[in-house]
Amino acid sequence: MMLRQEKLTLGVIIISLVFSACFPSKRVTLLKREVITPGLRIKSPTKAFLMDASFLLFPYGFSVVNDTIRGVGTRYWLDHADLESKPYTIPLDSIGAMSYYDLKSSPGSLLGSTLLGLYGGFITAYSIECITCPKCCFGSCPTLYTHDGKEYKLEAELFSYSLSKFFQENDLDRLSQKIPQNGLYQVRVSNEALETHYINELSLITVSHQIGTKLFPSDKGGFIATTTLQPPIEAVNSLGEDVFNLLHSRDDRWYRSDTNMVRKLAEGVYSDWVDLKLKLPEKATNVKLVLHLRNTLLSTILLYDVVLASQGIAALEWTERMNKDLLYASQYHAIYNSYSGMDIKVYRNGKWIQQASLKDVGPIAGKDVAVELAASKDAEGIMRVRLEFFPDNIMIDYVAFEANNSLKEALLVDKILPTEIYDHTGQKRDDILELIEKSDNQFLITSPGESYYFNYNIPPSERMEKTVFVQSKGYYTEWIRGEWLMPRSAGYQFDLLRVDETIAQLRQSWLANRGLIESEFFKTKIPLGEGL
Repeated sequence: MMLRQEKLTLGVIIISLVFSACFPSKRVTLLKREVITPGLRIKSPTKAFLMDASFLLFPYGFSVVNDTIRGVGTRYWLDHADLESKPYTIPLDSIGAMSYYDLKSSPGSLLGSTLLGLYGGFITAYSIECITCPKCCFGSCPTLYTHDGKEYKLEAELFSYSLSKFFQENDLDRLSQKIPQNGLYQVRVSNEALETHYINELSLITVSHQIGTKLFPSDKGGFIATTTLQPPIEAVNSLGEDVFNLLHSRDDRWYRSDTNMVRKLAEGVYSDWVDLKLKLPEKATNVKLVLHLRNTLLSTILLYDVVLASQGIAALEWTERMNKDLLYASQYHAIYNSYSGMDIKVYRNGKWIQQASLKDVGPIAGKDVAVELAASKDAEGIMRVRLEFFPDNIMIDYVAFEANNSLKEALLVDKILPTEIYDHTGQKRDDILELIEKSDNQFLITSPGESYYFNYNIPPSERMEKTVFVQSKGYYTEWIRGEWLMPRSAGYQFDLLRVDETIAQLRQSWLANRGLIESEFFKTKIPLGEGL
């Protein structure tokens, strides 16, 4: 069995060769983090959000002098601004958060898309936990809600873990909300985290199909149609434990790795898995496998506690590098993908052969996804499928399959653009459509507390059924929490190429913080502007 470590090495070698060929004159030096000392210079353009509900723009960065930051910038309050560029000295303990920003952004967008410019959020009770316990902070992508006639209900999280503009994720999510009789389909997209979201594309996709057929997004970005799904006849994890009862139906019972599997990472990197046995018809040639899954918060701890917090205030420059240094971002992307997501393997000729791979889907909302596999069965008609993943990174709620589906219906696919868009103040925003209607270099940029409301006109069909999907693309950047800015004692600091150290630190941090983050994470959503 090919270990993820081997895939990691291969991925880094390939990417290094590719980008060396593309950029022969570019020399890349990996930064080594040192303990913050007086005189540390941060050159990244920075927004500093202060506890008095003002914020500072430092377009050319700042210096760290003892327990203060010093730089030349401009300052904004809720009702006024000091646009004169002048020196500021700010104590580190008066800063709630800091974030990197693109110098190409207009002053208006910087002022209009800021948490504190909206309502001074760090002063609210909802945000206190986010400051005192940064690792507990809710986040990791835009959240999408649909309206059921009474209220908005969570449906999906968009392009989860797209941490760099170089690797914006195309995302396709199935929405459970049915089309109302009047055809008015309402969607809300919110930023409920200490993040900046860059939404490149956002549209609804309707797929017309036969009544009774169920559609799911595929691992390749298309659609897979099913008619009669059935559970596997057996499901056993890597410890030999029967987990069938956790996976045979959609409910609130999820399979996830035992904590002891994470402890075992001290002995080396390995995978957990669930082995499925599928009973196939005699002449089966293909299998459609459907899963409902989501991530645990392990990847959130990786980003918050291991990658960002360990770098302290220098995480600002790491964020900038992820969006300006293509080679570095590519290496990070290759390494992350080697340890994330799920590999789907089929047992054939005495070996486990990888047939498909799923990306991480995020920890906030469960996601449906389907893959199509070539049938491979033994003399008794049993097909063996393995779902393999990094220990405790994936939670699986439901697995089902369909063999030899002869359905040949043509799917009618329509892209639906919104007829009306409103921001959280109720103002109609006709200017937003051109930012999200296609994949390009224009973005709808959102900050904590902001929501946008999209109304779509989708006429219902009498003779066919329509399933609604949301198609999205974009990326996000994390804000650096105030606690992470303080000087750190000597210890682990994130280094992209020291993978073993990163895994060891992730193991240690996850075992220490899992209970806390799982109990507090969903309580720390940033309150939306319209609720204040």
